[in-house]
Amino acid sequence: MSHPFHLVNYSPWPLFASIALFSFALSIISLMTFASYLALIGIIPIIIIAILWWRDLIREAIGGFHTLAVQRGLRIGFYLSFHSKTLSLQFLSWLCYFWPVQLLCCIILLLLLPSEGKSSL
Repeated sequence: MSHPFHLVNYSPWPLFASIALFSFALSIISLMTFASYLALIGIIPIIIIAILWWRDLIREAIGGFHTLAVQRGLRIGFYLSFHSKTLSLQFLSWLCYFWPVQLLCCIILLLLLPSEGKSSL
């Protein structure tokens, strides 16, 4: 082995999922135009493909295919993803707190400023 990483085998699930999602999108369009509820059967292949794809992922994770370098990369990726979500939610909560305060300050300043033609002294 020339590198410490595990290269996965080719998987048919992305191709099958894209075909199933395309057919589901067409069935939703036909549902809107012809009002045929049989078109919703297109969701069954999507659910089956998702179950089989997750089955393969779990087998790969449990089967011991991951080397130490891959495990380290997965941990770092999870850490970075978790903290980016945490920091973005903190920023959003900061905006939700300080934006109304800023707007209130602007409104108060506009009310306190003298109108045209009046002096402030």
